[in-house]
Amino acid sequence: MTLPRHSPHIDTTKRNTLTNRTWESLGFGTVFASTLAVLWGASSFRLYDSTEQIALARSILLAGYALMCLVAYAMRNRIDPLLQSKAVIASTGLTGFLGTAGVVFAHQANALTGICAILLGFTSTIQTIAGNRIWARIQPEKSRIHLGLSSLLAGAVFFILFLLPTYLANSLTCLLPVAGTWILLHTVDRKTRADNLRQAGQNEKSTVFRLSIWTASFSLMLGVALGALNTLAEKDTFFSATALAMLGVALAGIASFCFALKLSSVRMLTSLDKVSFPAILIGGIIMLSFPGWLSIGGYIFVVFGAVAADLFMWLINAEIVYRTGKTSIEVLARSSFIEWFFTLAGFILACTIGRTTLATFLPNSLAVLQVGCLTILVIVRSFFYTQVDALRIVEAHEGAKNVQRIQRACEIISNECGLSQRESEVLPYLAEGRSVPFIEEELTLSQSTVKTHVRNIYRKLGVASKQELIDVVKRTDKNLV
Repeated sequence: MTLPRHSPHIDTTKRNTLTNRTWESLGFGTVFASTLAVLWGASSFRLYDSTEQIALARSILLAGYALMCLVAYAMRNRIDPLLQSKAVIASTGLTGFLGTAGVVFAHQANALTGICAILLGFTSTIQTIAGNRIWARIQPEKSRIHLGLSSLLAGAVFFILFLLPTYLANSLTCLLPVAGTWILLHTVDRKTRADNLRQAGQNEKSTVFRLSIWTASFSLMLGVALGALNTLAEKDTFFSATALAMLGVALAGIASFCFALKLSSVRMLTSLDKVSFPAILIGGIIMLSFPGWLSIGGYIFVVFGAVAADLFMWLINAEIVYRTGKTSIEVLARSSFIEWFFTLAGFILACTIGRTTLATFLPNSLAVLQVGCLTILVIVRSFFYTQVDALRIVEAHEGAKNVQRIQRACEIISNECGLSQRESEVLPYLAEGRSVPFIEEELTLSQSTVKTHVRNIYRKLGVASKQELIDVVKRTDKNLV
């Protein structure tokens, strides 16, 4: 057996992603920026008559996004083959352009808004599912860089549009879906990830269900926070308040990009999950503790935490598609529907309570709603979905089907490459796709010790990543048959 020559740096994949065809990383960024701008952008609703009309338009748009995700999930077996057609992907550029134009150049919410909501929901659903399908087939290191760059772009575009004149900003917003379509059509869709050596077990499937509960809870809190913004200020200052709250998106983008550059794939995922819940909780407390404009800091924290949780959900969905063999449309459409539906529910509740006579009889009714959402959030994170569950999804603890064959292949590789006894113990875990945190727990070793062993194994095998190591083990296993 001939092993590949040594690759000098462990982060080769990340470096290549940043230097080669970087524009591909911006495909989801333009889709994310388009959704962000048309729903929450300041320029998108400057022509509207009042904040009540803005709230109504946003509710209709959220309903359109949720409806199209539900339709996609219900018709997943028929729609999935259509995603292979470039004509279908290309059509989303037109529907996105028309839907956005119908929203941003209107003066009030009406029947046309409902049609535009369907068009935008179709555009977002098809584009995000197509992007998720590509992510599930590429190396984890590359998909993380894609995510970091995309979220950075979305935050930057949002604030650039905020600073531009209204009609110029609205015109550019209409072009965002077209740009996203063009990038998706020209993105190279090829499998660069090794076949998985493990299968999803029953424990992992139940964890995915608990992840859906967490998605519903943080989406509900996000909807309540964004709905409460409609009661915070009048139209003249409303857009500034919304823009300040959306600083959370930019901060989440910066954090995810830094995580992608500095951390391994697993640690990036767990880091996003770790920061999301505390941020939302802190934001909710600030919103309740300070009145009026002083509560803006709380909105920033809530948006930051929700976006971090959303990015985590995106990457986990790609992992689920890769490991279970399910289609992207089945996995992502379900998660996206949950997210859109509960954001809509929270938004409507907050707007209704803040603007109706209920606020006159119960001045603190909005605060009661926020306390209720925070309570649900704490209960979910304490009893239904924990950090351990997040790691379980990433790790797929069920293990490999052919453990004996993997062990035998690893023994041969250890002998040929001169691995030490401890390195020989670590190698099978890497061959199964396990991460450093998992190996630490199983072998009762420190993080630095495990990382040292991993670096030595990579060096002796002449590989640059876990992906290449798995390929070596698979080739060795085939030679034994």
